[in-house]
Amino acid sequence: MWEAVKELPENYREVIHLFYEEGYQTDEIAEILGETGANIRTRLKRARAKLKEILKEEYDFCEQV
Repeated sequence: MWEAVKELPENYREVIHLFYEEGYQTDEIAEILGETGANIRTRLKRARAKLKEILKEEYDFCEQV
C-alpha cells in the first residue's frame, strides 16, 4: 500500500502521510501546512481517488498475468 502512496505527487503524499500515518485531523494538517481545512479535505479526497486509480491499475495488471 505504501509503495502506491509513494507514486502520488508530493502534495497528495504529504496529506495522506499526515492523516493516516501520523494521525492528524484535517484541521490540524491545515494548521501545520498553513492552508485552510477545506483545502486539505479536498486534497485528501483527490489523493484517495488517485491512490484508488494506482491500486486498481496494479490489481488489474496482476490479474492479467
